[in-house]
Amino acid sequence: MRIGSGCCARLRSVNDCVYITDEADHFLYGNEAFCRTYGYQQSELQGQHVRHSTASRNDRVLEQIPAGDLAAGWQGELLNRAKDGGSSRSR
Repeated sequence: MRIGSGCCARLRSVNDCVYITDEADHFLYGNEAFCRTYGYQQSELQGQHVRHSTASRNDRVLEQIPAGDLAAGWQGELLNRAKDGGSSRSR
């Protein structure tokens, strides 16, 4: 799947961290704010599973949420892992 250049241009200017994944949760795109916050280059993210940048505690949190709730747009807080091993919360 290719992300349109118009879409990426708009996402680049957003100050919030934004990433796009495919159906199997592999990174297709991470905007500049995401890469800056977590210390990754765009090329390092592409094709990696999102677990590459999430804290292991998220697995336990996500296992407790019914799949239907996730599909319907679950809102909550997760912990993301930066390249240097640090972490930060995301909503």
